[in-house]
Amino acid sequence: MWFLEGAGSSKGLLLTVGVEYVAGRKDCTILVQDDASISRKHSVITIQHDEAHMGDPSKISQAFLQDFSKYGTSVNGVKISGTVNLKNGDEILFGKNNSYYRKLNFSNYW
Repeated sequence: MWFLEGAGSSKGLLLTVGVEYVAGRKDCTILVQDDASISRKHSVITIQHDEAHMGDPSKISQAFLQDFSKYGTSVNGVKISGTVNLKNGDEILFGKNNSYYRKLNFSNYW
């Protein structure tokens, strides 16, 4: 499992397999407000786990980020195109302003 932590916030979001987590400015799981550079459906994070390894706790699920926005999404300061595989500790910026998040492996967070 993965955990998405908002920069400067004690709140976070547990990311589980099979759910689409939409980041955007309206009616989204990851709601980013007060930022004109955020699209309604800005980006999507999904968690996938190979069915062949479902019973193996040593195999970590993978997190993917897909950008649909006009102003872009960056991972670790690099603007992405299409879909990218996220890694533990990656810093995600939605849009152009200060909408930073960090993705953490759930086991590393606790």
